[in-house]
Amino acid sequence: MKLHPIISAYVNTDEDLSLFVNKYYDKNQYLETVLVDLLKANNDSQLNDQLLVKIDQAVIKGHKNANIYLFFIVCVIFYTFRLKQKEKGISLFSIITSTAQEDIHPFIQALCIQIKAHVKKIEGKNSESKQLMYDSMEKIDKKSPRYRLLRRNFSSMLASEGLLNEMNLMDLKLLSETTSEKTAYGILEILVMNCIIIGDYKKGFALIQEHQKNYQTETSDNMKVAINLFNIVS
Repeated sequence: MKLHPIISAYVNTDEDLSLFVNKYYDKNQYLETVLVDLLKANNDSQLNDQLLVKIDQAVIKGHKNANIYLFFIVCVIFYTFRLKQKEKGISLFSIITSTAQEDIHPFIQALCIQIKAHVKKIEGKNSESKQLMYDSMEKIDKKSPRYRLLRRNFSSMLASEGLLNEMNLMDLKLLSETTSEKTAYGILEILVMNCIIIGDYKKGFALIQEHQKNYQTETSDNMKVAINLFNIVS
């Protein structure tokens, strides 16, 4: 199958998403321009109402390439879930379930399965949610450049319940191997979240200190809350 340049770069490399989206997006294609805006807002701590209007318009206008369209929907759902707009995300999930999967790249299918897993978790169906996460990773070779992303998404879900120890040692090692400062910080947030849930504040604080020795990443609001908590209980 001939892939859109954005999808081809996404599934065949581990480069930062925003880099090749900015490189390959069509300035005359509305949905692709909104995807650029969406990625710029990915680290925002508050919902962007103007962006939501653009997103709604992009969803209606659609895209002739089903892989790009579903990838956009997945990105939007992760954005809305992260900012606690779960009803919005779940409403968009119906687009995924109603789209034929025959011509969809396996990695995009895997992301769609992970979205379904998040929906099931919201519904309180934790066992089904975890099984879907495992199913998503079975679709992709572990040597794939993006396999670590699927594992990281799963680890985030486990960490939110303090269950990161359910990951096997090989996958934990794979999760922690990165040369990217941005990725390292994302993994740190997952590990610290798990420490908070299980009450291992000493380890959580040590992880933050170790990261600060190696990187100069700007501290997120969530991490500031964690640091304050560790200072109080230590």
